[in-house]
Amino acid sequence: MTVRVHIKNFQSILDGIIEVDGFTVVTGSNNAGKTASIRAVQGVFSNPSGDAFVRHGADKLSVELTFDDGQSVRWEKGPKVKPTYHVGGKTLHPGRAVPDEVSALGIRPIQVGQLSVWPQVAQQFSGQVFLLDLPGSSIAEAVADVDRVGKLTNALRFAESDKRSATADLRVRRQDVESGQKAVDLYSGVDAIVADVVKVESLIGDAQKLAIDVRVATNLRARAHAAEKEIGALAKSREVRVPAASLVEAARSAGLEAAEMVALRARIKRARVVLDALSGVRGIQVPPEPTGAKNARDALVEARLLRARLQGAKAASRRMQGVAEALNGAALEQVAEMVAKASKVSKTLDVVVSLRERRATSQNDIGLMKTQLQTRAQQLATAEAEVRAILDEMGACPVCLSVNPGSHAHEA
Repeated sequence: MTVRVHIKNFQSILDGIIEVDGFTVVTGSNNAGKTASIRAVQGVFSNPSGDAFVRHGADKLSVELTFDDGQSVRWEKGPKVKPTYHVGGKTLHPGRAVPDEVSALGIRPIQVGQLSVWPQVAQQFSGQVFLLDLPGSSIAEAVADVDRVGKLTNALRFAESDKRSATADLRVRRQDVESGQKAVDLYSGVDAIVADVVKVESLIGDAQKLAIDVRVATNLRARAHAAEKEIGALAKSREVRVPAASLVEAARSAGLEAAEMVALRARIKRARVVLDALSGVRGIQVPPEPTGAKNARDALVEARLLRARLQGAKAASRRMQGVAEALNGAALEQVAEMVAKASKVSKTLDVVVSLRERRATSQNDIGLMKTQLQTRAQQLATAEAEVRAILDEMGACPVCLSVNPGSHAHEA
């Protein structure tokens, strides 16, 4: 595993970078910074107290380790800067302790008896070979512990990897939640708007019903005004009774008789004029026979016509005298009133007859329509039977290729 170590303002080191790849030995002359480099790396994982490691004149020291798997940790502290760790995207201030996120990187000491031994970073004056200066029991304990620590380290590494993955996933999910919350915030007033829309729709429905009621009320008001006018026109009438059918028929007969009487009255007037014109006629003398045969025949025809006219005039005069005597007993005003009533009754009877004729026509039309409907139903049943027979014979519907054409339909 490759580790890049970046040290700034640690003891004699102003700014230095070391690449560690596997087993690495640091050599050099005295006061070259070898011990400072080892202490800087150990300081990241031990967080020693005090600020004696800070370079003279600097505000704080900084040691950053970057591993080849993408993990990194940076440790900072100074006289006026409390111990600070930047690891896994977090900034931690653990005081004098070492954060669990740093210990999870796997670089830590192991206990061998009463000693704390660093397997990854050897002490400067502990000997050239790791653990060889310790008793055999301590070495055995350390080796056993190292094996357990290695397994634990791998487990912690995997756990940390899963944790980083889960943290990244959690970060993405939080971003999704934030985005979703922002999207939801855009619709924060939708519920109220929906409620308002429902209310408006209800009000629109009520308004439509009220509009219908207003139209009906307006129509009723117009009819009421018309009725008031009719009532005002009929205010002088005390009572109106509908005549019985017998009276209507009698009035109809009286109307016909009155009409005949009016016609007879006119004929009487004309007869009186004729009588006045013929009042001076006492007799008709046949002129002497003309000299010619033609003139004689013409005079004879004229005489016969005059005689027929005279006889008709006398008969008419006798009839007119009888009618005049019959009319002398009846008042002309009563006759006119009866004629007017008979005219109204006649109009009413004409309307009733018209309605009866329209009703008979409608009944005939309804009967004809029922007959046509029955005919169409029979034709439809016959057509459906023929279609089913054809589909059964073909075995499949030619439109949808259904194998069960007996009971299905298609839209037109």
